[in-house]
Amino acid sequence: IAGEQGVALAQTILGFASGLAGFGSRFVIVLVVSVYWSIDETHFERLWFSALPVSARVRAREMWHEIETGVGAYLRSELLQSLIAVVLLYFIYQLIGLPYPALLAALGALAWLIPWVGAALAIAPPFLVGLSVSTQEAILAGLATAAVLSFLEVIVEPRLFNRKRYSSILIVLMVIT
Repeated sequence: IAGEQGVALAQTILGFASGLAGFGSRFVIVLVVSVYWSIDETHFERLWFSALPVSARVRAREMWHEIETGVGAYLRSELLQSLIAVVLLYFIYQLIGLPYPALLAALGALAWLIPWVGAALAIAPPFLVGLSVSTQEAILAGLATAAVLSFLEVIVEPRLFNRKRYSSILIVLMVIT
């Protein structure tokens, strides 16, 4: 493995291992902090709200609980919609005869999680893969993806999350956070 190719291979492997270790450590940190927060949530709230004037603490606590409830409802809604999208898109792509239906369905569900542009990003991969087979399958895959995502937006989402109750800017800021 000596030589230029060996050095390039070693750098690639070390870069991958470093990225994987960084991701793993961040994941563990998030998991530990989440468990700790869940166990001692009341203590954390008291600590943070003690920095506020006494007259503002009750209102701040109410606002915090509303935001927490809203973000939780939004995340549950989006994750459930993505799960439904994976299942529906997989079976539709199987029926159409697209290659790699599971991968395309997973990409579509992940893209669906991206606010505002997710639908366009979800339609592109099955359309492009469909073009490798035939133009008819590409159009059918794009329309089927759009139909599933429209179904999720119009029928499923209103039952899971009342979007009118919350500001879309607030939702995006909390999701980014």
